[in-house]
Amino acid sequence: MGELLPRHLETELEQALISAKVVNIVGPRQVGKTTLVRDLLKTGNFITLDDENVLAALEADPKGQLDALI
Repeated sequence: MGELLPRHLETELEQALISAKVVNIVGPRQVGKTTLVRDLLKTGNFITLDDENVLAALEADPKGQLDALI
């Protein structure tokens, strides 16, 4: 894998995480959203709604699923 391009949203993401426990990053598929977060935080729970089982579980019991991530 080659060198990653600089992420112009990194500063904004860092600032958002100071004031919020949850930050939603929205964008097209395969543009580096997850890579940005993983590189910045080096830790965390990463889920994808592309997984039909995860999506179904969240739709059936959103609070329970989110509580399980904490």
